Amino acid sequence: MVSAGISVLVVDDSIFLRSFLTKILTSDPLISEVKTASDGAAAIELLATYKPDIITLDIEMPRMNGLETLKVIKSRFKIPVLMISSLTRKGASITINALELGAEDWIQKPENAFDMASQEDLKKDLLQKIRYITKRSEVQVTPFEPKKFVEPLRPDSDNMNNIQFKEHVIKNATKPTGSVRLTFNIVAIGISTGGPSALNKVVPLLPADLNAAVIIVQHMPATFTNVLSERLNEISKMKVKEAQDDELLSKGTVYVIPGDKHVRLKEVNGQLKICLDKFPKIGGFRPSAEALFYYVAEAARKNAIGVIMTGMGSDGSDNIGMIKRYSNKTIAQDEASCVIFGMPKVAIQKGNVDYILPLDKIVDKICELVIK
Repeated sequence: MVSAGISVLVVDDSIFLRSFLTKILTSDPLISEVKTASDGAAAIELLATYKPDIITLDIEMPRMNGLETLKVIKSRFKIPVLMISSLTRKGASITINALELGAEDWIQKPENAFDMASQEDLKKDLLQKIRYITKRSEVQVTPFEPKKFVEPLRPDSDNMNNIQFKEHVIKNATKPTGSVRLTFNIVAIGISTGGPSALNKVVPLLPADLNAAVIIVQHMPATFTNVLSERLNEISKMKVKEAQDDELLSKGTVYVIPGDKHVRLKEVNGQLKICLDKFPKIGGFRPSAEALFYYVAEAARKNAIGVIMTGMGSDGSDNIGMIKRYSNKTIAQDEASCVIFGMPKVAIQKGNVDYILPLDKIVDKICELVIK
């Protein structure tokens, strides 16, 4: 049991946002102290004598902006950082850069701080991430029971668990038959918190001639996944792109699934096409790694490779087991190299992982498992 509370430093040039975030933070009994700084320079000065457990950091500030401040924090103080970002393309680009530089995660800057629903969403997101990043929360593992009775999925449902998802697939006849004779592998990667930095250490190392198509589900809004795919494409040997609906799946390409869309694969004239759908969220996520692993397992069978990496929660931990049953080719990132050892931990505990590897060994294992 953790006896000490969490201390937080809020860095933002807006007095309103400093007050707003402080109010949210102090509502959590696990947070014992909140201090504020009006810009990056003031934060660095304060950190000479104050060592919080975590920092929330605005991007656009006078004197010393968020990226400049982040570099100093990571080089001198090694304190976890949550960026505060807008959903604009500029905000997305800077946030992706910050995540590549070592920020643990980000939360969305409130567009309307007076909207109660927005306040509750921000509060839930902020407090959950702080608890996980400061290791005050542990993932609770509930064994998956596929034979358990569940109420059928309602048409107006805005969320579903993995069992309901499988019922949805059966009901709507969207399950691939596995009849396509693939001459290449499909590598499915499910990833969340800490993802951009981890993907930067994996995707660029994949060889251009890899006999595989790679599909990535990263929990991010659409603006962010688009920027992420462009950034990865600039530094990678394989072509990296944001996936488009109804496009042919081709080897030698890395597909990043857009935010707020699920991915499925369909068979057309002996080939596989990517379909992007907005069926209900699975476990709170769209895109979901559960959908990704399900469709890749059913479409590729023995040619499927599943990779589950850093992230909160348990998304993907069930259906990566389908890939294991078809091919025995499933990989989990190890605890030491994860920002948050959530998704991989649950998959491992459920017995759905063949290889547990540090981040710098994942590419070697993928290349070893890919058919030549």
